[in-house]
Amino acid sequence: MNQLLRNTYTIFIVLCAFGNTFGQRYTGSISGFVRDASNGEPLGYVNIVIMDTQMGASSNDKGYYVISRVPTGNYSVFASMIGFKKITQTVRIATGQSLILDFELERDVVEMEQVVVTGERARFEQEVEISSVTLNTRDLQLSPSLVEPDLFRTLHLMPGVVAKGDFSSELYVRGGSPDQNLILLDGITVYNPFHLGGIFSTFSVDAIKEAELIAGGFPAEFGGRMSSVLDVTLLEGNSKEYEGSGSISLLTSKMTVQGPVPKGSFLMSGRRTYFDKVYELYQKQRGKDGRFPYYFYDLQGKLNLDLAEKHQLTLSGFFGNDVLKFDFDESSEDDSSGSIAGDIDWHWGNRTTSAKWTYLISPRLFSEVLLAQSKFNFEIDLGFEFTDEEGEVSDINYRVLDNINDVTLKQNITYFATPEHTIKFGHELKRILFDVELEVENIHIDLLGDSTYTYSIFGQDKWKISDILFIQPGVRATYYSEGERYRFEPRLGTKWRVKPDLAIKAAWGYYYQFL
Repeated sequence: MNQLLRNTYTIFIVLCAFGNTFGQRYTGSISGFVRDASNGEPLGYVNIVIMDTQMGASSNDKGYYVISRVPTGNYSVFASMIGFKKITQTVRIATGQSLILDFELERDVVEMEQVVVTGERARFEQEVEISSVTLNTRDLQLSPSLVEPDLFRTLHLMPGVVAKGDFSSELYVRGGSPDQNLILLDGITVYNPFHLGGIFSTFSVDAIKEAELIAGGFPAEFGGRMSSVLDVTLLEGNSKEYEGSGSISLLTSKMTVQGPVPKGSFLMSGRRTYFDKVYELYQKQRGKDGRFPYYFYDLQGKLNLDLAEKHQLTLSGFFGNDVLKFDFDESSEDDSSGSIAGDIDWHWGNRTTSAKWTYLISPRLFSEVLLAQSKFNFEIDLGFEFTDEEGEVSDINYRVLDNINDVTLKQNITYFATPEHTIKFGHELKRILFDVELEVENIHIDLLGDSTYTYSIFGQDKWKISDILFIQPGVRATYYSEGERYRFEPRLGTKWRVKPDLAIKAAWGYYYQFL
């Protein structure tokens, strides 16, 4: 590793050590997870407050919170969020104690004469990123849609995002091209998340917990792209009871099942187009043979296991494919002129698998280690049969193969140093194999077979200078093996809360994307 990378990593280790020393001057802390009592899903941006004090915190996107600098004594701590019942627990903090206090909130019906929609308050107060939009399952299902709800078409309605046309779901964010968007599914890079040539996205909205789009100015934890980041998180699955749902739209049939397993939960969601099956049935009713040449499907699953009190293992996978198959026969009415027949078998799609280990090292130190593989496969098989005027038959076969195989190992560590400083740092090793092949009869041609890797480290600090001013400095350093390139990417985000419901944000940074 380059000296620059080593120095950068050392700086953030020192920052964490400094924050830990600073925090030890105080007497105790309260930390834990907030979950939905009905299904066990983590609840982000819930307010946790110690009554009769100025101390409190909000849970992050994983439902985790920390309240530090808590003096010795007896306290009443409550958790509240609109749409859920308020819960209060009484605790005692001893000197130097790190108390774990979890909450499970029950859903509640809010009745009032007038409703004023102001957005998610806690998220608004915490986030520094500019042009950040977060959508949950309900938002996606209620958005205007073509045939059925679609994540990417919903994002077309967001500021800074435009569509190429009515028949494309690809994202053009602030003038960037679709390949300049970093698309993550539970932290895994997805390279071509589209069906039917870009008309529909590969993500089923029934399995999505939330999707966050950062349309530029993204922080140092994200790299490798220049335009935007779309971070999609799947539901963890109902850990309380078994449940299932299904639906049929004009395009697809879908089914989602979830439920508890020993020490955890699971989720399975599948979707498939059915027009080809309807067409086959229709042809049989007419006494004919025939099939519709195209269909697509996708399947996504997730398994969460609580290995121990502070350890969780998450296994997830996504499989999606487009299949185009048809035969043709071009015969002349005059048999003396010959004929041509053949078949086309064309399929393409994504495969992702991952294992994530979440470790709560201490109440203020949160680690995630992800090992993932992401594949994109594109394959065409063409077979032709020629019959000349004399009845002689000749065959010729083509095969084109284009693959991307990405293996990634990364770790993100979040350190709640003090109420004013939340430090996040980590590293990522990514190996990518490109493979393009052509086969004509018995001749095999390797058009491209290349393996590259990148290694990145990053660090950032969300600093609450005051109740109205926040800054988020960060830096990312990357080594790219092709040409032995080193890139240093400083980032800076700021937020000034002019009024309780109005904030001005700005961001600056260097962003690199390798070919």
